[in-house]
Amino acid sequence: MEDDVKATGSARNDTPSPENQGTPDDLEADMNDPSPAEAAEMAVFETFPDREQAAPILRILDENGIPYAFEENRMGFDPSFANNVMYQAWVLKLPPDRFEELRKDLEDAYGQEDVQLPPDHYLREFSVEELLEVIAKADEWSEFDVVVARQMLDERGAGLNDAQVEAMRAQRRAALALPSPADGSMIAAAYLLALLGGVLGVVLGWILMNSTKTTAFGDNVAHYDAAAQAHGKRALGLGVVVAIALAVALVLRPEWFA
Repeated sequence: MEDDVKATGSARNDTPSPENQGTPDDLEADMNDPSPAEAAEMAVFETFPDREQAAPILRILDENGIPYAFEENRMGFDPSFANNVMYQAWVLKLPPDRFEELRKDLEDAYGQEDVQLPPDHYLREFSVEELLEVIAKADEWSEFDVVVARQMLDERGAGLNDAQVEAMRAQRRAALALPSPADGSMIAAAYLLALLGGVLGVVLGWILMNSTKTTAFGDNVAHYDAAAQAHGKRALGLGVVVAIALAVALVLRPEWFA
């Protein structure tokens, strides 16, 4: 069961700190709906267990004029059966080409804070190389972790300037945009289904040819590499031929199927 409740626009909060969690009422403030074209192209940026945790990010979105949709998704019973309540999550969507802009805005907001890292925080155990990986793969970490990692690198004499960070992220962006090889079993299934009946082989062939993925940077790129796409094209063609042959045989030789 899924029930979407959309909230867009301003999350009012008098305190600019990203640590201020806001209140549920903040999320229902001034409405500023995205255009239909923007709404149709939005993708999931992050999910939250409750509305309050999203309030700081929604405020930053409003301050920077980034359109978004904030939806409640109810997904059946809580697997833990805790309190026997419906399991739900709040989903933040925005245009994919604004993902990186929001990450930078969040990092800037956290960077303005006087961060007091607990003595037992896990990042304190990281080596310089591991902290550099946090910066390079910022999409796998929270914006707070990225800011703290940069501060710790500064403290250890291995700090990075903005140009170096941008170069690392450009390299990461290019790596994530690379298409992936298809699993051998999927390719084999496409050919086998094309031979057996045609239609399912056509579907799998089309998927191999045309599937796309949205990267953490919001880029919409081909999911499968050229080799997989070539297999998909052949499986699709084979499936079409088999499907046509079966249709013709059904018309001309119906006794074969009796």
